[in-house]
Amino acid sequence: MTGSFNELSKYSGRGWIYEGFLIVPQDGEYEIAMESGTGGALLQLDGKPAIDHWGKHLPEERSIRLKLSAGRHPFHLEFFTVGGHGHGLYLRWTPPGGHKTVVPTWALECDK
Repeated sequence: MTGSFNELSKYSGRGWIYEGFLIVPQDGEYEIAMESGTGGALLQLDGKPAIDHWGKHLPEERSIRLKLSAGRHPFHLEFFTVGGHGHGLYLRWTPPGGHKTVVPTWALECDK
């Protein structure tokens, strides 16, 4: 990952860190997509960098395709907004044979 949560001060924004588990219902290839507003976001999945969209930018989606096994996958997500003009953070997935949708709440277990 190229960014760091500690870099928030240079953007004068607000930031959050979320950690927990992504619950994958079945084995297969998933597209994981993240859209962040005027700030940036970093996602690690299974302890490895997955999506790096750090830095000040317009709302934009970044994605990755991953083969995932059914079960719990640890994630670490860092997110910040710039100057209070946040457009939010959207975490979406496309499961095998499915359609892209916001990751449902049942598929996220957050520790923080």
